[in-house]
Amino acid sequence: DSIIGGAPREVGTLSANVCTGDDDYYDFFLAGGDTITVTATFDTGEGNIDIELSRLLGIVIASSRGSGNTDTFSYTALSLGFFSVRVVLQQDAGCTLGAGYTLDVLVSFAPPPPGPMCPAKSWARASRR
Repeated sequence: DSIIGGAPREVGTLSANVCTGDDDYYDFFLAGGDTITVTATFDTGEGNIDIELSRLLGIVIASSRGSGNTDTFSYTALSLGFFSVRVVLQQDAGCTLGAGYTLDVLVSFAPPPPGPMCPAKSWARASRR
């Protein structure tokens, strides 16, 4: 997998397998003010998985590099654009190649900007004759 053209995914839950040296990427479009929360759940008996969020240029802006069975992070986008979640197998510990994981993605959308101010309504009515 590569950072360019990562598998587009709907927000939700997916299950996959990651191998050493073959990171998984998932791309998302976020608007300014949207908050993305990503959680990877896996079995440390099969390996240690880390997750990162970057802009498409590869600059990491959020990550979780824990040592337990779950890694999670949240990030609020400062501006609209494409973001990429990277799933990395840091250490393959099991007897099978790679490690399985479940990735949960939740996006809390920013409230819409306020609309234009409506002019004050006049309740005075002209009388008709």
